[in-house]
Amino acid sequence: MLWVMLCAGALVGGGAITVAQRLLLIMNEPAARQRLPLWLYAVGAVTGGITGWSIHQSSQLAASVLLVIVTSLFLVQAPIDLITHRLVRPVTYFFTASTLSAIVVDVVSAELPRGEVVQAAVSAFMVMLLVIGVYALLHRLSPRSLGWGDVLLVAPLSLAVGYVDLGSVVVWQLIASLTGAVHALAIRCKSTTASIAFGPHLLCSAWLVLLVSV
Repeated sequence: MLWVMLCAGALVGGGAITVAQRLLLIMNEPAARQRLPLWLYAVGAVTGGITGWSIHQSSQLAASVLLVIVTSLFLVQAPIDLITHRLVRPVTYFFTASTLSAIVVDVVSAELPRGEVVQAAVSAFMVMLLVIGVYALLHRLSPRSLGWGDVLLVAPLSLAVGYVDLGSVVVWQLIASLTGAVHALAIRCKSTTASIAFGPHLLCSAWLVLLVSV
């Protein structure tokens, strides 16, 4: 069974990179019309395989489903954002709806009494609104530093992380901020600009946090 999960995860990971490639090819920006390197497919397969291994070790169905959703979102959006510094909003909308649907199904299918599950869902939703509000404010203060795509992106990520482990939301933000700062400093050392794609940091850190939590 473990090998099945590893192979299935690798296929899903490679498939997500393929979707990212397709989206890049249909984008109108010249920078987007390029082939993704083969090593990125390998990274996608490894990431998917690790996700499959984690799901095999987990007994929490809802958490496993949310991990799959976040992994897929990570592998589709991160390559696009790295290359174009843009996030595909319909993809974010789709995965936000998927995250909400997974949580609603878990709440509805939970054994009675549902008090703890409902409380977890409400808490995750409130945290999502809080995180979106903070990011929207940061976007308003500095639109060039934080794009609206990042504001939208934190919705499914904060909801998924908050539902699996509410306390991990802070850890997720700390990891994303730290890796983003290191990335910006590294870029600044090589050029006069410190502009970076922050989406991959949000995505990767959310994936890591969920991986540990599941």
